[in-house]
Amino acid sequence: MKFLQAALVAAIVALGLAAMGFFIGTGIKQIHVTGRHVTVKGLSERVVASNQAALTIFVHDVETDRAATFAPVKLAQQKVVEALKKAGLKDDEIVLGQWSTDEARSDYTDDEIKLNPKLPRKAYTTKASIEVATKNVTAAQSVYRGVNELIGQTNGAVTGAAVTFAYTELGSIRADMIAAATKDARTAALQFAADSGSRVGAIREAAQGVFSIKDKNAGDEPSDGPNAKISTVEKLVRVVTSVDYELTD
Repeated sequence: MKFLQAALVAAIVALGLAAMGFFIGTGIKQIHVTGRHVTVKGLSERVVASNQAALTIFVHDVETDRAATFAPVKLAQQKVVEALKKAGLKDDEIVLGQWSTDEARSDYTDDEIKLNPKLPRKAYTTKASIEVATKNVTAAQSVYRGVNELIGQTNGAVTGAAVTFAYTELGSIRADMIAAATKDARTAALQFAADSGSRVGAIREAAQGVFSIKDKNAGDEPSDGPNAKISTVEKLVRVVTSVDYELTD
């Protein structure tokens, strides 16, 4: 009787071990088939030309009489507008900035004023600007490059300029760039699979990265300081995609 009980217990234990082995084996098989995957990134870059420009030209005049600053500023703005139109820019692309006047102490010292009470104690600076927003990038470039001539023509009333260029037609290249980035990601996955003795299967997940638009070669120079690179017409558009592929034997 004891022998039969022992045999029965042994049979139950054996069946239990066999069942455990079956389920463990099945689990390993599922991990082997569906758990093997690789996540790769694909890059797409394209150099494009800006299609918009924003140009600002700065004007100012300093006098000891506030009202005396107005005429030079007005004349300088007129000369700037003439240059802008000569370059091909339109009236609706040009905005004359509002004037503002600052009051400061004159350069004369107290001792100088005591010796000559007629010397002015205050100086006035009137500032203005001319702003341009245009799709005529070539014209904006031309005026910006000729700012030194405007400074000379206005006896220094034009003090400088700033220009920025922008690319706003991302929609026209978005699909092609995403396709190129996805193709680049698959190439990386195929290389990984070849190195690991596997094959690339279906896409499990895919995420499109954020598009970035920056000046071409912007990383080659400081972003601020005296050696900062000005905004350039050529822009580098970049997108990175992340794709998760299944791997099969």
